[in-house]
Amino acid sequence: MLDTLHIDTWENRFREYYVEETSPTEDAAHDLGHCTRVAKCALALARESNTVYDPLVILAAAYYHDIVNLPKNHPERALASTYSAEKARLILTQMGFPQEKLDAVAHAIYTHSFSLGAQPETCEAKCIQDADRMEALGALGVMRCFYTSGKLGSSLFNREDLRGSMRPLDDNKYALDHFYVKLLTLPAKFCTDQGKKMAQKRALLLHHFIDEIEADAAKGCGYSLQIAEECASAGKDGRLFFCPVDPFASKRALEPKAYLVDRFLGFLPQSHFFFKSLQEEIS
Repeated sequence: MLDTLHIDTWENRFREYYVEETSPTEDAAHDLGHCTRVAKCALALARESNTVYDPLVILAAAYYHDIVNLPKNHPERALASTYSAEKARLILTQMGFPQEKLDAVAHAIYTHSFSLGAQPETCEAKCIQDADRMEALGALGVMRCFYTSGKLGSSLFNREDLRGSMRPLDDNKYALDHFYVKLLTLPAKFCTDQGKKMAQKRALLLHHFIDEIEADAAKGCGYSLQIAEECASAGKDGRLFFCPVDPFASKRALEPKAYLVDRFLGFLPQSHFFFKSLQEEIS
């Protein structure tokens, strides 16, 4: 059994490598904060599973599952997890990571991908897949979806048929279509019981957000519409989602030019369902 100090030492090394070797503004949807949340969630799911698991495998897979991050519109997007698994092997080997754990880490990274469609076979891999997909739901999922839309230059939604009830869905063209094409299909595909419960709760926020943004679009203003617009703007500008040390500016001045959430703090009531969920998701 690994002692806590040993695990913490490895996690610090994983984080240091990530900070040194990746750009924080390259893709805020797949930054160190994302990796940290995936690690925390995956470990929590593993503890709830009543199954023997290796926390070191989970941590290594969480921090390196997106180490090769290809854009959504890249022709080899479905191979990103394959490339990440291969690169993680090299990085971890150079770090002196236990060789006998490399296959388990690579499997967890390889099977986390939605695009690839591979099935996880171990507890660690199932928890990593669920934890990564959890980030695509709830308030974080809303932020990541519209942020990516801004990054790729696609439209927020189809104004004539927002829900796609009378047209083919196209999430390459409309960000909100991605809710129907992928995000709302995720809860049924979760591997762990606890993960599925959490996913279903977060999916309710997506439905609520769709209802509100539809009403906002009809009148041309509203909180959900502004949230979507601000997320897309952050994707264009390359802003980070949160300040790492004080995400909700409880002890610092707002920096809306640097952090997306600081923009929310400038106009969004803290009682709003989106804000309340966001606080819960990153706590």
